[in-house]
Amino acid sequence: MKICKSFLIILFSLSAAGINLFGEEWKNVPVKITEKYNALMAYDKGFAKNVMRDSRGVRLYDIFLLEDDSPGAGWSEKGSFIQPVYGNIVIRKDIYISDARMNSAHLVFNIHKVSTKPLKISINGSEISYENEKIRWRDLSFDHAWLKKGMNTIIMSCPQGTKENSWHLQIGRKDEFKRGGGDPSKAGLNSFVSTDGGRKWKRNVLGETGDVEGEFSIRLSLDRYLKEGWLASPVIDLWRDPADGFLIPSSTVEDLRLDCEGIIPEGTEIIWQARYGRGPNPTADYWSEYKILGKGSKLSVSVGNPGRRYFQWKAVLKTTDPRITPVVQAVTMERNTTRINLLPDNIYLLDIENPEILYSSLYGEYERWDEPKLKELRERERLDDIVAGSKTQFEMMVKLCDYVSKRWDWINPAKQYPPWDAIDILDRIEKEGGGGMCIHFAILLIQALESYGIQARLQNCVGHEVVEAWSDDYGKWVFFDPMQGSNIYNYSKKNGEPLGFKELHKIYLDLYYPNHPIDWGKDPIVYRETPQDAPVGAGTFDKNWPHSETSDDKIMGLANAAFMRMMPRNNWMQHHDPSPLAHGLSGWYWTGYINWYDEKTPRMRQHKTYTDREADYWQTLNRVKIYAVAGPENDRLFLRFTTFTPNFDTYLVEMDEGKWKPTTEYFPWILQSGLNKLRVRVRNKSGTLGKPSVIKLNLADRPNLRDRPDINK
Repeated sequence: MKICKSFLIILFSLSAAGINLFGEEWKNVPVKITEKYNALMAYDKGFAKNVMRDSRGVRLYDIFLLEDDSPGAGWSEKGSFIQPVYGNIVIRKDIYISDARMNSAHLVFNIHKVSTKPLKISINGSEISYENEKIRWRDLSFDHAWLKKGMNTIIMSCPQGTKENSWHLQIGRKDEFKRGGGDPSKAGLNSFVSTDGGRKWKRNVLGETGDVEGEFSIRLSLDRYLKEGWLASPVIDLWRDPADGFLIPSSTVEDLRLDCEGIIPEGTEIIWQARYGRGPNPTADYWSEYKILGKGSKLSVSVGNPGRRYFQWKAVLKTTDPRITPVVQAVTMERNTTRINLLPDNIYLLDIENPEILYSSLYGEYERWDEPKLKELRERERLDDIVAGSKTQFEMMVKLCDYVSKRWDWINPAKQYPPWDAIDILDRIEKEGGGGMCIHFAILLIQALESYGIQARLQNCVGHEVVEAWSDDYGKWVFFDPMQGSNIYNYSKKNGEPLGFKELHKIYLDLYYPNHPIDWGKDPIVYRETPQDAPVGAGTFDKNWPHSETSDDKIMGLANAAFMRMMPRNNWMQHHDPSPLAHGLSGWYWTGYINWYDEKTPRMRQHKTYTDREADYWQTLNRVKIYAVAGPENDRLFLRFTTFTPNFDTYLVEMDEGKWKPTTEYFPWILQSGLNKLRVRVRNKSGTLGKPSVIKLNLADRPNLRDRPDINK
């Protein structure tokens, strides 16, 4: 026994030293991996805030909006929200600028009614005259040298106007500020009215009735860079070489070096940071905090042994001069790794569906699955009867759209405008005979879908409010218009697949603006006629569609896709506010939307938050990305999963057409001879199932001779 014990100790010691007792060394293979992350790739696939793409890389966002009216601006039931300007009735807006350095300036204001007489505008004493245009939001560029550090005074008058022939401007009422997410105590401080041609000024005497407290919807849009923003990479698997396929070997990382490149003019800086995680989900709590690596335009830093497999870098951009910006260009990562096992040569990948997960840096909270009002809505409207017999989730969605479109007669909600809550909207029918207009049909459909665990959100488009819902059947966002008289989705004539605004917007631009960007002040964008050869069709359960003569040649969805903006959350039952005031009854004044822009869709200066990152606007829901590592034997894989699933419950795995079984984000897969198939999906707490990710492979039965000792010697 003593001899045997001693022999085992020697055996263990030699094995730990990497020495094969049968005369060969274990084949731990050193590999040097070099991986360059272009800033624009990180911008598209990673995370970003207050930055934008640039021909040189990624820079700070370049438009700054100064406004104090949006929380209370819109159609109000509490009294006047219109300010007439004519004769001796003159208005004044004071706007404070802490730093007057900029590259250009625009005055942005909202007009409800125009006069045939010119509107006189004075900016710190410099005057311009404005004539009638048939657009609600006015965007006037002017010499930015007129502006100064400190308080700036804007005066508007129409000396030749009369009460009947006057200009009407929008007011953000102080008593509506709380609903829009503003602080009422800070409203009404910067807007003044004079009734004697500008000699004496008074606050809190605004509006047609002369007793309104609030702020005029007069804003300054400045071409200047924001003070700070950041760019972060997607999750990086340090074991993976860019040349690797789906399957990679177990590895260790001995040394990690980063070479960071940027452009840093005087007065700007880039702070380079990094963090580490033991799993691939960037939203999980197993990640470290970001730590500073250093600063500079050419930073080379050795991290050493990171101790974790997953990694993200981050660049924080700052400027002290709003006229200039730093630019992030690239991060090159070099690491020395040791591949503990070579890849087995008897595993053959046949097919794979393994999507990338795009995470939004802007979208906020989703409605909780156990919100009591969702259950109340489902039971009150007997929605289970509506969707009964549905063979697919998409059929269920179409049935709910059809039901909502026929729930009430369209009615202008000019009395008792309800909050964004289906229960309140339905209660309104008992009081007013109708639930409301397009936005209220959309909200009912959104929350009906949510009652079944299907995520949906409101899209404001040209002249309309519609729905985009996440389809687990198709693994994408799809468009629905549940308004009475519409009741459609859009589909591709090529393959019948339902379309979302991502596809509809591109088709719209290709059809109507193939050669130039949209000019919001001049180009026709409202309800464009749909050419007969357009690649989009209208799908509906409605046997009476179309309801109107215009529906044949103006397919809703495609006809409205010139621009898109959406609320940054959909948990409106849980939190009614903040929300825009009487959304849809007047201009869209609220600055809390997420707005889309691209090369052909310029930014509108009355809004604040814009993105051209698909990840921000069309984030990936309910899908699973699989990371696979080969084990020490040649008949097993070790998998890790990541997802972004609101109200996540569990991962489910199905092997070889067997039963679906719950699992964690870590899953060991023992292979069988021949064909192996694995599917993994998520289930949320409502029981809704995501679209599966799929791996199919063949295992050939043969010894793994390449990286194990020849025990027959």
